[in-house]
Order: sequence, then structure tokens, then C-alpha cells
Amino acid sequence: CIDKITATAPLQEMFDRVRNTNSAVLINDVMAGPVNQIQRRCNIHIAPVSTRDTQILLLFNLRDEREQSGPSGSAKSAIGMAEMLAHEIKNPLAGITGAAQL
Repeated sequence: CIDKITATAPLQEMFDRVRNTNSAVLINDVMAGPVNQIQRRCNIHIAPVSTRDTQILLLFNLRDEREQSGPSGSAKSAIGMAEMLAHEIKNPLAGITGAAQL
């Protein structure tokens, strides 16, 4: 079964690049899917099957919906630390006064 696929990435250009360089290409965070159907967020891997052939492997790796909804736990933690540090820089005496009261 062969379906036509549409994507928000220059697939033909990437196919040509894979053929010319004989090396794989990874395209992150692309909307893709069958023509006239719902598009899904995915990563696309394009790679040559062998060095002696012109066949190309095209792999769509669907992204987890949780990845799309916002920052991950570690990103949220880093943002929180940055906010706390910015607050302490703005109010340097508050930290010193609080520590002195202990």
C-alpha cells in the first residue's frame, strides 16, 4: 500500500541530500501525515538503505503528546531555579536577613 504523504518539511530536498551525501538526515518537530487526513507531530528519519542502491528509508517517529503540551519536568525545575535566583539577586538583603534570623 502506497499513500501520498504531506509534511511541513522539504522532503524532496532532504531525499536529494541523502542521495548525494549517502548519510542520514533527522528532521525534528514536523507536522506530517497522509494527504487529506489529520497531520501529527513527528520526527522524520531519512537514511540510505545501502551505499550501492538508491533506495531510501523513510521513518516517521510520532512524538508523545505530553512532549507537545509544554516544558518537561526538568525544564520546569530549571525555570523555577532561575526565577528563584533572579528573585535573590533583586533582593540580596532578604536572604541575608532570613539566614541571620535562624
